[in-house]
Amino acid sequence: MPGAEWRDYRLSKTGYQRAYNTPARLAMTGRTGIDPIDVMIGTAHDTAAMARDARPLIQSPLSYDGTLEAFITQYVLPDLPSPDTVAAFHGALTEYVTGADPLFLLRFVRGTERRAIYQTNDGTRFRATDNAPAWWIHAMVAQNYRIASNAFSDVIATIPAHMFDVAGTAGPTASSAGWHIAHIFDVKDGDTNYKYWSRADVVGRFVRNIHPCNYFPIAKSEWRRWGGDQKVIGTFAALYAERYNTVWAEFLQLARVEEKSIARITGPVSYHYSEHERKTSGRNHRMSSVTRDAASSDRVPLVCPCVEYSASRLTFKRDIIESLNDSDVFNVVTPLGTFQMTKAEFYETFPNVPLTHSYRSAGTYNYATLPRAVERFRIKGSIRIEAAALRHR
Repeated sequence: MPGAEWRDYRLSKTGYQRAYNTPARLAMTGRTGIDPIDVMIGTAHDTAAMARDARPLIQSPLSYDGTLEAFITQYVLPDLPSPDTVAAFHGALTEYVTGADPLFLLRFVRGTERRAIYQTNDGTRFRATDNAPAWWIHAMVAQNYRIASNAFSDVIATIPAHMFDVAGTAGPTASSAGWHIAHIFDVKDGDTNYKYWSRADVVGRFVRNIHPCNYFPIAKSEWRRWGGDQKVIGTFAALYAERYNTVWAEFLQLARVEEKSIARITGPVSYHYSEHERKTSGRNHRMSSVTRDAASSDRVPLVCPCVEYSASRLTFKRDIIESLNDSDVFNVVTPLGTFQMTKAEFYETFPNVPLTHSYRSAGTYNYATLPRAVERFRIKGSIRIEAAALRHR
């Protein structure tokens, strides 16, 4: 575990303000001398109006080679919400889940669609979501905004349930600063028969889906590799258990998880990635056999995509992308190169594309010139994927 440099961030608001105003943080964000301000919000739409005055988040470095502890200290800690902010959110959440008929936000499963509301056999209501609530709440608590008294239900009712909707209802997001939001405890458990979920099951899923104690920012580069790494998860869990010690035990109870399932970290954790490294495959992806031109120096294996399509420009096709799961991989083949990404990476890297009239109405959006952001998804060299027929959902 890290030493004294982490503990300055743990206890008081004074300590948080001192950490927030470090020269390193001010140099990285370009902002000077701004203390965190307690802002009360009444609905999820309030944060959009405050975006102009919100402080920017530290940009994720394009590459890194060192220890995870040093990375967290320099790039992550200054933007973590204060203990007071998380305690306030936790208090409002615990009161909300004991209400008579709360609406819960749960990760969508088979047979549900994002934004739609469903009911279990015991009458418990939930709205199906993707990772949008976690992205929105992270953007809120990173600014140390708080939910106004008796407004938690209004905020839950207006939080975006689809990644389509985050850009219009949040200030600076982790995605815009080059971060991915990963979870400590899985938001799903493999049980998709939602009709038979108990109220306690739903509460646990709800807490794991939205509670700030259950997610952490990780660099987008190779996020599928590192976001699920047990040492990375264990490091953040240990940090949160100390930093948010006043609510951690009750969070675990509400989330219906056990701390002993998390790896205990006893020494430094190596953390490294490069802007040009391809991401390793997720747990559910097969690796493809790849034949490359002799001129290609990139020998990193590729993930077998679920679908591949060609276009004369970099083009995103709505009907293809929206048919995929968040972790499914697709390839876009253009005369300028082949680009490979997951649906989640598409939403995180190009959050404005799904909001365009062209994407929503015509079903496609293309770039006249390649955007810089797509370069990290480029597959180097001329390739031929020798795999089973590509699955198109």
